[in-house]
Amino acid sequence: MNKLVPIVVLVAVISLSGAILSAGEGKSSGSHVASVAGQPISIEHFDEEMRLRGGDTRRGQYATVEQRRELLDFMIRRQVLILAAQAAGYDRDPEVVATMERVMVARLQEDGISRALDGVTVSDEEIVRFYREHSDAYARPERRQAALVFIAVSPHVSDEKRAELQRRAEEALEETSALDPGVTHFGDVARRYSDDRGSRYQGGVIGWLVAHGQRSYRWHEDVVQAIYSLNEPGEISPIISTDEGFYLVRLVDRDASRAQPLEGLKDGIRHRLLTEKRRQIKDAFYEGLMTQFEVEVNEEIMATIMPPYASETGDDAMKPPRLPSP
Repeated sequence: MNKLVPIVVLVAVISLSGAILSAGEGKSSGSHVASVAGQPISIEHFDEEMRLRGGDTRRGQYATVEQRRELLDFMIRRQVLILAAQAAGYDRDPEVVATMERVMVARLQEDGISRALDGVTVSDEEIVRFYREHSDAYARPERRQAALVFIAVSPHVSDEKRAELQRRAEEALEETSALDPGVTHFGDVARRYSDDRGSRYQGGVIGWLVAHGQRSYRWHEDVVQAIYSLNEPGEISPIISTDEGFYLVRLVDRDASRAQPLEGLKDGIRHRLLTEKRRQIKDAFYEGLMTQFEVEVNEEIMATIMPPYASETGDDAMKPPRLPSP
């Protein structure tokens, strides 16, 4: 087969044959304007072509016999191309068939899904109801700002040295009693005692911690728990002993959990509900089709199929394969 002929053009030409044939079925010899190899071009089909080409909207379009004859000549040439392509086997070419199948599927989805999706809306009442039913998900979690003094302990330090470093932590804790009561961080105590370079010159302040189950921090778990055990800004924990060293923790500030106002969430909730409604429409459409056809999967053969060769290194090896378009 001559691959120089564009596949998409072939599909367009061949697919038109069905419309031309169906338009001529059941008509007598006097009800069509022309025929090609015995296949009629009906008056109805000719009228439809004139309409599609602006005959019902542009004044003067196809007003003359010459214009109408020019259109008929075009339709005849197109039908000749269709028959020639079929005779050459283009309608059985795998590429043509695959392209025609994609066109048919797209048309089916357009008729069965797209128009239904266009009519999907979400009311303000639905948004309010969803917001109330999921109020916990839209609550801003509690967060706490903390400060710390960290005295590092080497993993290979002797018991005597560790005891010495613990006494240093106790000295730091004693000195916190002399801090300005109006200041809730460690102030100069952090600068003189803490080994944490990122916070020692900022009163030991390490920033905000959010009460979220999936949030993790670089600090030892006992340190995080100690921060959440404190209730009032300025309150200081006892010395916390870990494998990496000793900590003093102070609550700097506390921001309680609170609900986020609906006004700022409306667009996001509307988008979420629209997405869910559209997904349900698609699922119902496909499930309805699946009940009309018997489907069997040979699991034994499926289990023996191996993936194409791929490198075991690099980001591409970690990505799942893309699913084909339906």
